[in-house]
Amino acid sequence: MIPRIDATALLVGDADAMKLAAQAATGVGFLTVYNTPLSGPYVQAVIDGYGAFFRSASV
Repeated sequence: MIPRIDATALLVGDADAMKLAAQAATGVGFLTVYNTPLSGPYVQAVIDGYGAFFRSASV
């Protein structure tokens, strides 16, 4: 199972969140982060940028 971690807890150095992130990085290899300070429009702009890059790179 991919761990789901609260970004606010990570940003304040919460011991449980830090331990879970370390376990995810060294065990599962993946994690999902929620409650980030990133705005919805910013996230959408990044996703759009990824899409544009991969469309331009297709053969």
